[in-house]
Amino acid sequence: MRKTETRRQGILDIINQLGEINFPQLRHYFPGLSDVTLRKDLMQLDKERQIIRIHGGAKSLPQVINYSQRSNLHQKEKALIGAKAAALIQPGNSIFIASGSTCVELARQVNVSPLFIVTDGLITASVCPLKEGNHVVLLGGEIDLSTKRIFGQSVLEQLDPLHFHTAFLGTPAFHPDFGFSYLTDMHAAIVEKIISRSEKVVMLMDSSKVNYACSPWTMPTKHINTIVSDGNLDPQLVQRLKQQGVEVL
Repeated sequence: MRKTETRRQGILDIINQLGEINFPQLRHYFPGLSDVTLRKDLMQLDKERQIIRIHGGAKSLPQVINYSQRSNLHQKEKALIGAKAAALIQPGNSIFIASGSTCVELARQVNVSPLFIVTDGLITASVCPLKEGNHVVLLGGEIDLSTKRIFGQSVLEQLDPLHFHTAFLGTPAFHPDFGFSYLTDMHAAIVEKIISRSEKVVMLMDSSKVNYACSPWTMPTKHINTIVSDGNLDPQLVQRLKQQGVEVL
C-alpha cells in the first residue's frame, strides 16, 4: 500500500506542478508502469478530488489550492528535514535556498547570522529570519503561481555573478537510476546554474519523493554532495547513495 501511495503522490506532484498533463506525457514520466495502473491511479486521485480528470489526461485543482495542499503534506518529515539542514549553515555563509515546501521549512528554522540568502521562492523569501546582519535576495522574473517560484531567463542572468557556500535544493521526484527530475527545461537550467555557482549542494528530499518518476530534464546524483531526508529511505538505497559518494543525513 505504501508503494502505491508513494507512486500516486508522485503523479499528483507532477500534475500540480505542470497544471495539466496528457496521458502520453504521464506515461513518459513513469515508463515502468502499465497504462492500466496509471489509469487506475488517475481515477483514484480524481475520486479523492486531488485532480480533475479530463479527456486524454488530467489537470490540477486551482493553483492557490495546490500549494497549500502540498505544504500540508508530510509536515513532520519536512520539519525534521528543515532542522537537519539548518544545522549545516554557518554564520557568514552565502546560501541559496530553493522554492518548495521542504525548503520553506529550512528557511523557517535558520537560526544563525549573518547570512547572505538568495532564493527563487516567494514563500521561502517571506519566512527567512529577519536577524541583524542577514541579507535576503529574492531573484526577479516571471512567477509560477503553482509552485510560487520565480523563473525565466532573467533568473539565469542574475545567478551568473553569485557564489554560494551551500545551495539547498528540492525536487518533485527521484529515480535511483537517473537522479532528480525537474518538470521544465527552464527549471532544470536554473538548477544547473545554481550548482555551478555552489561549493556544496544539498538536496532536501522526504522519502515520498522516491517515486520513480523520470523526466527528460534529470540531474544526476553525482552533482549532489548531501541528501537530507526523513530517516525513511530504503536502507539499500542509502547504501547505494553512499557508494556513489553522497552523504545521507
